[in-house]
Amino acid sequence: CMTPQALSMLAWAHGRLWDLGDSLFMHQLAQAALQQVQQFGPQALSNLTWAFAQLRHYDSALTAAAARRARALLGQFTPAELSNLTWGLVTLRNRQTGVLRAIAGHAAGAASSWDAKACVKLAVSFCSRGMPSHRYRSLLATLAGALAAKPARAWARLTPHDLAQLAVALAVGRVRHRACMAQIAAQGLAWLPRLGLYDVVSLVWALGMVGHPHENLLQAVSAR
Repeated sequence: CMTPQALSMLAWAHGRLWDLGDSLFMHQLAQAALQQVQQFGPQALSNLTWAFAQLRHYDSALTAAAARRARALLGQFTPAELSNLTWGLVTLRNRQTGVLRAIAGHAAGAASSWDAKACVKLAVSFCSRGMPSHRYRSLLATLAGALAAKPARAWARLTPHDLAQLAVALAVGRVRHRACMAQIAAQGLAWLPRLGLYDVVSLVWALGMVGHPHENLLQAVSAR
């Protein structure tokens, strides 16, 4: 009998190495994990949920059990683990309002101490896969405020794609945080040579959706 840690690492490795999982193997893995889900710790649960989401292997019983276990462990996740867990639950079409609201409430109280990457990942997770992001507008505004307060070196650790995803997440959530959007626009202008076409379009669209002035960025994009 494999331990929860071994099961999660096996799932994680499968998710990293294959674009599409072996359905029979993933089904067997889901059954084994379901039997031990109450023994999963935060890291193992986050890795397991992420892997099944990455492989788009939907097992409603395992996803529901993972959501219940996550709620019991909520205060024990690292920011990165919580972001991966949230993305996994949303991608696996788990819409249990209770666990997602619990995650949002916990994150809102802790975001100021998180690094920029974790804030971005969580914001994107709550605005993906058709999520009703208006329900989590307060959390998105809190994350935007936490990001706006961070120094330039923290923003420099993001990737250009992170920046574009963040802008879209805030626009989808209808969050008009002036200081955060100003930082996004300034960073986007500085990183313009590194931004791919899709990210440029996403960034310009998002800034326009929230009504943030970005003439310098538009001029630079036009010149490019």
